[in-house]
Amino acid sequence: MTTPFWRSVFRPGAGRHPMSVMVCLASAFLLGLCLVCINVLAEMRATARDKALNVANRLVAAIDNDIQRNIESIDLSLQAVVDGLKRPDISGVSAELRQVILFDRSTAARHLGVVLVTDADGIVRLDSRTTTPEPISAADRDYFLVHQHNDYAGLYIGRPVAGRLTGAGAIGISRRVNNPDGTFAGVAVASLRLDYFKTLFKDISLNAGSSIALTTADGVVLMRWPYDPKYIGLSLRSSKVFDNLARAPAGHFESKASTDGVWRLLVYSQIGQLPLVISVGQSLETIYAQWWHYVLILATLGAIFTAVVAFLLLYIGRQFKLRTRSELNLSTALTNMTQGLSMFDRDARLVLYNEQYLRMYGCSAETVKIGTTFHEILKLRKAFGSFDGDPEKYASELVTALKRDGTVAIRAACPDGRMISVVNRAMPNGGWVATHEDVSERSRYEKQIAHLAHHDALTGLANRMLLRERMERALSNLRRNNGSFAVFLIDLDRFKAVNDTLGHPIGDALLKEVAARLQACTREVDTVARLGGDEFAVLQIVQDDVADGAIILAMRLLESICLPYEIDGDRITIGASIGIALAPADGLDVDLLMQYADLALYKVKSDGRNNFRFFSGELAEDAMDRRAFEAELQDALAQRQFELLYQPEVELSSGRVTGAEALPRWRHPQRGLVLPEAFVPLMDESGLIAELGEWVLREACAAAVAWPTDVKVSVNVSPVQFGRGNLVDAVILALSESGLAPQRLRLEITETIALDENSENRSILNQLRNVGVGIVLDDFGTGFSSLRTVQMFPFDKIKIDKSFTADLATNPNSAAIVCAMNGLARGLKIGSLAEGIETTDQCELARFAGCEEGQGLLFGPPVPAGELTFQCPVATVRAA
Repeated sequence: MTTPFWRSVFRPGAGRHPMSVMVCLASAFLLGLCLVCINVLAEMRATARDKALNVANRLVAAIDNDIQRNIESIDLSLQAVVDGLKRPDISGVSAELRQVILFDRSTAARHLGVVLVTDADGIVRLDSRTTTPEPISAADRDYFLVHQHNDYAGLYIGRPVAGRLTGAGAIGISRRVNNPDGTFAGVAVASLRLDYFKTLFKDISLNAGSSIALTTADGVVLMRWPYDPKYIGLSLRSSKVFDNLARAPAGHFESKASTDGVWRLLVYSQIGQLPLVISVGQSLETIYAQWWHYVLILATLGAIFTAVVAFLLLYIGRQFKLRTRSELNLSTALTNMTQGLSMFDRDARLVLYNEQYLRMYGCSAETVKIGTTFHEILKLRKAFGSFDGDPEKYASELVTALKRDGTVAIRAACPDGRMISVVNRAMPNGGWVATHEDVSERSRYEKQIAHLAHHDALTGLANRMLLRERMERALSNLRRNNGSFAVFLIDLDRFKAVNDTLGHPIGDALLKEVAARLQACTREVDTVARLGGDEFAVLQIVQDDVADGAIILAMRLLESICLPYEIDGDRITIGASIGIALAPADGLDVDLLMQYADLALYKVKSDGRNNFRFFSGELAEDAMDRRAFEAELQDALAQRQFELLYQPEVELSSGRVTGAEALPRWRHPQRGLVLPEAFVPLMDESGLIAELGEWVLREACAAAVAWPTDVKVSVNVSPVQFGRGNLVDAVILALSESGLAPQRLRLEITETIALDENSENRSILNQLRNVGVGIVLDDFGTGFSSLRTVQMFPFDKIKIDKSFTADLATNPNSAAIVCAMNGLARGLKIGSLAEGIETTDQCELARFAGCEEGQGLLFGPPVPAGELTFQCPVATVRAA
């Protein structure tokens, strides 16, 4: 048998064959050429990068030198003013101060604005423009706050602000002024207009896409060129520059800019010992523009050369292949084929086959020989039980199809259950070649995959995709035959409590039981689907009165779901909320019907759950009202329409006010004062609660600073704030800005936050505990897993829900429960507070039951911070 062409080229000793020599030489030449080109391009790219780095480094050095020289000259003047303030002759200091603004030793001096000196309250006492300065307050400026609260005596460069008199953008360069005893006396500050940096940067020639940025050490942009006012004051603290700056005061790297999305080679440097960072970025597109030009040229030439060589090799190979066609076909068919192979000539006679072909159909070399017709082979296969059709008809139809289509693919089922895939391809001489593959396993896998793609893995029910297909089919049938159907969206009530208390395996078993009951309540023509979690759907096909049929099915579903379940020895009872939309009454669009059913479900859940409801126009209007209300809430946040009230928390044994809870209120321009019950649930759903929560945190900390040092402030924290992941930073920032001691802040969380196993909530709680903040478990006793919750995390206090306090005087069970809660708290060394105390009897009983603190209208309603008193609020609170 003749050796195939490719083996003749690369077999051992092929060097004696002219064709092998040609292929090896051409391959070696192409490989060498590629290596040379890659090396040249690599060197060119490195050169372009080095050149760009040199330019950027020189530019950074020049800017660094100019800014450092000018800022230091201003600082020298400020130090002179600070030193002058120590002299008894204040008029001389005033003269020196006015002289500072007049000196002309640098470019920065020409952009130097007013120079001021404030007293310890931030009131301007000396002004370089006049001998009788106006009593303007600078107490809210960042430079004043830094020196006032941090004993910082060094040079501070502030954030960009608009001047109160000129309105021009400027930064404050300041130093602290101390009294003789070292206490804070005020600030000396020079106002440097941002025009100085704009003038400095605009004369620098930049390539396309390049940029220069000057930022403070904490990432605030002072100037960026090309100039755009929207970047001034922007925080770039998350930029890679500041990650690298922590390791080295200067360096470079490639990065995608967060401001405009341009990839740049960035060179950065801290300016001397100043808290300033200068960075010069050059667009990678510009740096490598010429390099890409050469890459394109070389790639084009290489492609052309490779194509020419390949064409020559293919041409020579084809000529060689033509001389050995029959040998190559035979070698390929007999040696390399893993499938069954058969080849027939124009007369449908067998000219080639392999052993796999014979074994696949139960034939042998004695029964099937070269020259046997296709029709005869089919008759043999039928006798051996691997074919059950009509041989003559099958053969005739295959030949006709091959002449018409050229390729005929068939997947045939054998009588023994196997699935065989046969691909017949016509040949130019009128015959055909066929490959045969046993795809029984693949067919089974494909069916399984198709089933998984349309069914829920846990319950085996239809999934969202299959439900949608069935709804589309029902809509199509409805348009043709005027039928109707109903869509049910089902949400299980109290399912989360099962997962939290009994674990997810029990929850999964419960979902399977629910799925079985749903299927038992429906017919074969209906579709039951699981949409995810504890959400199910039912597509009910109805021919006559769809509403009556839907009511009957909804009642049957509720009755079935609500029956108790016995799972692994646990008796479980749950409920269900069902929303229903009807077609064609409610619409002829799948998404619209699902939306309407969801609106009906939402209404059932908001009305108390464990019921069903049909969609109506009122629900759509309610949804629009909710969206409008949400828009009003967004405007309220932007327009600062919220305010905080504070309700005192009292030590029951002494009557001493120990703290106050911050409670937000919405001052609506038309509706007046809106209570949290009206807006907090919607803000939770929309995520707006996070922004409101951060504002409450800052405001409450700022207000509590003025209270007695033994009085704490409590702030409620929502699960949404935990989900955003920045709660710890927000707390630290609020404490830092206000100056409030961490031990005076208490965060109240719900049981939902503590039990959320899919988040990093416990890590966040531990971080807050390490900061020194107190953690309080709110509404204790109302959840399904309160005991488990207090076991999971060492809380500082539990707040017993007002539902237990309200009937302490009338319900012995409530009194027993409150006593038990306090016993648990004492055993775990946790404080306790009773909410909702409105009468002296409730107060006494709560104290008798072991509650350490109390809160409620008896001690005072929520009031603004200015009206909050810290005296004993009621005379009835007395020592034990």
